[in-house]
Amino acid sequence: YVARAAVAVSPFYPIPILRSTSPTKLVEYMAMGKPVVANDHPEQRKVIAESGGGICVPYEEAAFADAVVELLSNPDKARIMGRRGRRYVEEYRSYTVLADQVEQRYLELCQGIPEMLDSN
Repeated sequence: YVARAAVAVSPFYPIPILRSTSPTKLVEYMAMGKPVVANDHPEQRKVIAESGGGICVPYEEAAFADAVVELLSNPDKARIMGRRGRRYVEEYRSYTVLADQVEQRYLELCQGIPEMLDSN
């Protein structure tokens, strides 16, 4: 269904306890080259701002509808956003990139272990 969609939507209900989340659905849509309409959740806002892959709106039906209509009415704009989003995911959010980041951080943390053991 997503492959056939002209625009993808990522509504994320703003629950205060979920201030830090991974916008997986948003990133997956972008990886497929889809322009995305997402609500103004901190993580989604960050990804949209960094990528240029979509539009952030308030968590309101009318705001989502207006943004979807805007993208459907401007296919060139939507296509550009889709390309930007895909490029962003390839550069910053692919599993290869994320695995490399986790490995690098793990290695940084492990470097201090011998010194900690020697001091005990």
